Amino acid sequence: MVTSSTQFIKYPLGAKEAALLTQLSGQNQRVFTLKDAVSILNDRPENVKMLLSRLTRKKWLKRLERGKYLIVPLEAGPEREFTEYELLIASRLITPYYIGYKTALNFYGYTEQISPIVYVVSTRRKTAITINQVRYQFVTLKKEKFFGSKKTWVAGTEVNLSNPEKTIIDCLDQPRYGGGIGEVAKALRYGENEMDLKKVVTYGKRMNNRAILQRLGFLLEFLKLADERLLSEIQSSIGRGFVKLDPIGKSFGLYDSKWRVRVNVSLSSLGE
Repeated sequence: MVTSSTQFIKYPLGAKEAALLTQLSGQNQRVFTLKDAVSILNDRPENVKMLLSRLTRKKWLKRLERGKYLIVPLEAGPEREFTEYELLIASRLITPYYIGYKTALNFYGYTEQISPIVYVVSTRRKTAITINQVRYQFVTLKKEKFFGSKKTWVAGTEVNLSNPEKTIIDCLDQPRYGGGIGEVAKALRYGENEMDLKKVVTYGKRMNNRAILQRLGFLLEFLKLADERLLSEIQSSIGRGFVKLDPIGKSFGLYDSKWRVRVNVSLSSLGE
């Protein structure tokens, strides 16, 4: 077994390097910026850049993107390989943000599918990036759709995740980021004792997309998860036009006149 002292010998730290890592770790700040390091060390930015480059070569740090770094913990082992903390990394890539869609479904245990993509929602645009073979996909929402997140403790740090109800609504709005309509149906079943369906409906109305309510009403009735009163409330707010139950699916299947959806998926797959 390789001890932590051996790791220090293999990747020795200078006094300033140790001071920086000690202070950041003491503040539980595993992800930090060049500006943070300059403030802590009270040194010129060019000198701090060189120090951070050394720490990256020694594998004490992982460069996430320009000016942002992750502290690699001791438990990463003697070769300093570390691929955890995807949610923590995601929380520092853009502001404002929340982590949502299929990533949130995974976090809440509403799907067994493991996605190599971490979905980060923001009102700002940002190009997807890949870190440690994990793709961070940024989904841009209008300000009026950017709500329904909560702070959640992950790896000792608070990160913003969409709450279960907003996760469902976001996935109904853009099922391609949630794994398709089948995964939404599964999430509704798995979370039936945890979610507030009334809140799900309220969130659906706030999104200004009646197709969400059409898909939601169909699924809740098919899965027998809602009473007639709630279904009637949803139906009073649906659109007049037909929409595909799964917008990423092909145009086929029967039309459901009550919810005005084209059922372009296998009903047996929704009930599995």
